[in-house]
Amino acid sequence: APSANIGSLASVLVEELAAMGSKPFAADEVSRAKNQLMTSLHMNLESSSILFEDIGRQVATYGKRIDPDELCKQIKAVTPEKLSAVAQRMLKSPPTVVVHGDITAVPRYDLIAKNLS
Repeated sequence: APSANIGSLASVLVEELAAMGSKPFAADEVSRAKNQLMTSLHMNLESSSILFEDIGRQVATYGKRIDPDELCKQIKAVTPEKLSAVAQRMLKSPPTVVVHGDITAVPRYDLIAKNLS
């Protein structure tokens, strides 16, 4: 975003993050997101470069490759209630804020943290 708009962008992001912990996730939106994620996962397996990048990322992150069927099983297990619980748990800890570039329009850390608590 242009540096002049970064304050507005930060405010919108903070509002959306705070809302994640306070209002329930819509079941139809969660279902749609899960279907989109699983479709993307399977489509990416058709490209060898993306497949090898994914294998490298999984080995670096988990120390092993997770079978696509197992990933889909884990994705299917996600519920709106589980998402809400994760969001609430995340919002209980102080936020980490990283900014690169012109930071003159970025809200101060204490204001961001206050709006997330």
